[in-house]
Amino acid sequence: MAWTTPITFVTGQALTAAQLNTYLRDNSNFLFDPPMCCAQATANQTITTSTITDIAFAGADLYDTDTMHNNVTNNTLIAPNTAGVYLFTADVQYAGNATGTRYLNIQFDVGTFIIGNQSELGPSGNPCRLSVSAYRNVVATDIGNPTGQFTASTFQSSGAGLAIQGTTGGPAPCYFSAHWCGPAQ
Repeated sequence: MAWTTPITFVTGQALTAAQLNTYLRDNSNFLFDPPMCCAQATANQTITTSTITDIAFAGADLYDTDTMHNNVTNNTLIAPNTAGVYLFTADVQYAGNATGTRYLNIQFDVGTFIIGNQSELGPSGNPCRLSVSAYRNVVATDIGNPTGQFTASTFQSSGAGLAIQGTTGGPAPCYFSAHWCGPAQ
């Protein structure tokens, strides 16, 4: 179900049951349960040093109201099926290591960066948690095309493979989410 822009009524115009169903019932139901998903990584994933890597979110989705994520096929992607402005958020935790830097990015259209977050590590070697969020307008022509496909990718430069932590070792699984915030602009 999608949002339907209500008509502007004029004086003397009769309101029909069909209009009430479309503009009141259906739009209320859409706002009550808008398109959104939250994919999670429930297993550790080793990230090769000095390589940008898309994160696999193969665990059961926490929720997905619009079939945006498949945790088996193309589990690195979130692909909205309804046009609108979305808030994308990614969160990962790296295993402890005191060498190098860590980056977390949200990308669309196979490698176009929207936003990123970097962590410079100190000597402690404690686990490193990164979060990043970005708003993105998804228009009707993006649906089903690479411009409407989003990934969370990461990079680390420890000098060796380093794990991002799923449910083992972290306070929460790594996740990647998309939430519809309003109509496309």
